[in-house]
Amino acid sequence: MLRTLIVLVLLAALGGYVWFVELKGKEATESAEKEAARVFTARRDEIRAIVLSGADGEIEIVREGETWRLARPVSDTAEQPAVTGLLSQIEGSSSIETIDDVTDFAPFGLDPAAAVVRVRTAQGEEIVRIGKRSPVGGKTYVRRGDEPRVLQVSGGIESITGRPAGDYRNKQMFRFAASEVTAVTIRRAGQPELVVRRNGEDWRLTAPVSMDADDGVAGGIARDLAALRIAGWQVEMPTAGDLAKAGLVQPEARLEVELANGTRHEIAFGSQHGQDRFTRAAGRPAILRVADWNYQQLAKDPDALRDRRLFPHASDRVSRLEFYDGRSLTAALERHGAEWRLAGSASGATDADKVIALLAALEAYRANEWKAVSRAERRDLQLEAPARRLVAYGADGKKLAELAFGRAEGEWAVWVQTDAPGAAAKAPTEFLQSHWPANGESFASAPEPAPSTDP
Repeated sequence: MLRTLIVLVLLAALGGYVWFVELKGKEATESAEKEAARVFTARRDEIRAIVLSGADGEIEIVREGETWRLARPVSDTAEQPAVTGLLSQIEGSSSIETIDDVTDFAPFGLDPAAAVVRVRTAQGEEIVRIGKRSPVGGKTYVRRGDEPRVLQVSGGIESITGRPAGDYRNKQMFRFAASEVTAVTIRRAGQPELVVRRNGEDWRLTAPVSMDADDGVAGGIARDLAALRIAGWQVEMPTAGDLAKAGLVQPEARLEVELANGTRHEIAFGSQHGQDRFTRAAGRPAILRVADWNYQQLAKDPDALRDRRLFPHASDRVSRLEFYDGRSLTAALERHGAEWRLAGSASGATDADKVIALLAALEAYRANEWKAVSRAERRDLQLEAPARRLVAYGADGKKLAELAFGRAEGEWAVWVQTDAPGAAAKAPTEFLQSHWPANGESFASAPEPAPSTDP
């Protein structure tokens, strides 16, 4: 028994020795070798500045607190994800092999070097020169400082200096959130000024007409403005000739954004340039480019911003509905508590399913398009003396809305006039075909079946 215990103790001691000496020692050696292979010794949280020198000049990026700033060739806030990627490349670069005791660095493309990376920390500066690729294996020759050796690095270290300065420049046009936008003014050449304002979660057109706006479209403009990205910098300090060439002396459109804190931001859109459009934001002298599709999303006209709901009222607000063919009242429905009844000469109970379907169709009724119309155009569209009208009243007896149905456009659409002045909508005919009453008894409830006389 004693002998067994001694053997167990010796085995445990041997295991401990193997663990602490052999395995831990091997880990320490591997860690030291990995650390020695790193091209840059600085860790990312130690780096205070990076200078990239190449054929296109120098790029300098400096840390400011928790963010980064582009200092050269222009001064601007940096594109943080791009800098994060650069830091990862610097920290992750490591050598595979070394060539020692080198006296002539020219054959490696290191005298002079194709590119140089300077990394500054609180302790000093690391200089890494990047040369050409090796003829075999596709590795890149690199020299650290004045070391008399050449490192062979895989992983595309040359891409560290292969990006233009614009890649590290903040491409966010504005510094506000969509939730901060309270109003947007759109001024397009040859068109009236358009103003859309937020009221809580809803949007409303206040110019050139006053009416509800399409919340999705108006909210989309606010979101698109907040997220607007710069596609490129065309001219940093433009002349009058540069502005004229870019179509920015008399822009195609100007957008002004008003925020909840009272500040305003303005942006002008000039001529198209390939897939982009020239633009210039107030407070920025440079001529910039944004994607043309961004411009198309932002420079809306009033018809695109109008609320497409033709009946913008919840059904529970409606207490009476009147249907007219020409000047004649065809049918009338009145709410009595939770039930609807026929009014007038056809008074009586209604078919609840028909009324529910009618109210749901009213709430879902949408315009396919809006069109600004003059009085003469309304006459041409048969809206001055409409063939059919629907009038809705609230519980207080006041009119909620009126829809006038004019000329049909083929089989699928009809022109509709709402309470919005100066505008007509083209809408599907499905509402008239499925829900318009033929007479006062169209919504009447079906008669009770006669009792059976079968024995």
